Amino acid sequence: MSGWRLFTGITGLLGQYLLCEALRRREPVAVLARGRRGVSAADRVDQLLATWEQRLGIRLQRPIVLAGELQRERVGLSDADLTWFRQNVISVVHCAASVRFQASASGEPMRTNVDGTRHLLEICRDSRTAAFHYISTAYSCGQVNRSASVLEELHSSDSPFGNVYERSKCLAEQLVEKAAGQFTRTIYRPSVIIGESDTGYSPSFNALYKPLQLVWTLLREAPLLIPSQDFLLQQLELAGDESRNLVPVDWVSDAIGSMIRDSSCHGGIYHLTNPAPTDGREIMSSMLEALSETISASTALAASEVSRTTEKSSQTVLAGFRQHMETYRSYFISDPVFDNSQFREHIIGRSCPPVTIQMLTRAFQYAIRAEFKDEDHPAISGREIEPRRCLEDVSKGSKELQQVTSSTSFPGNDRSPHDDDVPSATPEADFRLSLCLSGSGGGYWRISVGPSGIHCDRPTVEQGEISQLYGSATAFRAWLDEDFSLEDGIRSGLFAVTGSMQELPRVLPLMKALRSHLGSFYETPSDESVLSLPFVTHGGITVGSRSC
Repeated sequence: MSGWRLFTGITGLLGQYLLCEALRRREPVAVLARGRRGVSAADRVDQLLATWEQRLGIRLQRPIVLAGELQRERVGLSDADLTWFRQNVISVVHCAASVRFQASASGEPMRTNVDGTRHLLEICRDSRTAAFHYISTAYSCGQVNRSASVLEELHSSDSPFGNVYERSKCLAEQLVEKAAGQFTRTIYRPSVIIGESDTGYSPSFNALYKPLQLVWTLLREAPLLIPSQDFLLQQLELAGDESRNLVPVDWVSDAIGSMIRDSSCHGGIYHLTNPAPTDGREIMSSMLEALSETISASTALAASEVSRTTEKSSQTVLAGFRQHMETYRSYFISDPVFDNSQFREHIIGRSCPPVTIQMLTRAFQYAIRAEFKDEDHPAISGREIEPRRCLEDVSKGSKELQQVTSSTSFPGNDRSPHDDDVPSATPEADFRLSLCLSGSGGGYWRISVGPSGIHCDRPTVEQGEISQLYGSATAFRAWLDEDFSLEDGIRSGLFAVTGSMQELPRVLPLMKALRSHLGSFYETPSDESVLSLPFVTHGGITVGSRSC
């Protein structure tokens, strides 16, 4: 294992996609996340991934979770987590950002986008980090001459900006380029991101969705006519031929993920933009189409049913529309031409699809059905996440299990019938094993034996190539609770071990010792038919014949 790739902003729109794709590819992944409203960082990540597992229909590995906050020095990492970061993280994908267009009393978006980026770069300086990937925006150029092309190069922070968000991203880009440290710096500048190209799905709604949300909210609050396209354009002082550069989130994620994995792309600045911009009338048409199909009859009345009083009320309500929309007016003013020649030289995979009225309408319809609420991630029961919490508890502090002394022999010396395959039930003192559990309650640990007993801690780069035991957290929990051995679990396909069958006599006693300290060790196999299945090694992994 060469090292870990750390992601920030994994609860954001693009960050979720990039994280899930890395986990699907079984890459060594770590994330920086914070606890919120009494939910720990690890639990929040587990809930997020459980939601994606339902949507994708697959079980995902769990990343190593570093609890911290970008706004704090050292991004809020503990001494132990900071040491692990510096020794093991070789690639950083910085997706986290505040998307506020107006400055807040708390200092956002500068606090997250500028100070947070600085804090992250500072801990990368004296680390093994070899590549820093920064997710910026095509609008870090500010309000430039719309007739000129915006080049894939660093912009000046002296330019006028449409809002404080654009300025914050420009300043962050400069920090990335000028930061001390022996790592490549790659900047990705997507334009306006919308939902998935085929389904319109999006787990969160910002940017272009905000004007639609405002109209939708007004329609819910007052019985008025759905405004016409001309009325909306008039309120925004637009002609309708203004073009916007829109890109679907799945395409952006695929493109950035491919470039992150290809070192020949590292070190550049890339515009991930659409060669076929969408004009303002098409955007307005899509908004109105989505509204007309999803607003109920009781909310949007037919013109013939609107009384003069209602018309007057409608005019009063819509009069405030222009004032509210001023913040988002920049999302409808024509974009400059984004030169993306460097990106085209390196693009891997499909080209960006045109954002048609149909695609945009699907995206807007999905947002309205979701009532513009970010996707909810239901809490996971304590029972489901028990394996992770149990292993976390025993690895805190000294990072080892309770001491196993000479007066407490390693479990398994009283051999049972299903131990016939194992020549010794005592774990070797120099043997180390990686335990990788997928699904809710899963995680990634290194199990080893030291002078004081069995150690359980995070895997590291220095551990080198060691045996790995794979399974789901559900299977691991069942193994703790029920009367079947790990051998039976491997035979039945619940677990798999990298390496040949010669590794099993080393893996099994170590896991038995771990199981004993986790509170459950059973000697009687529950299923003789499972017990009779042979081990099979193929592709460097030992499994049971039932799983072949």
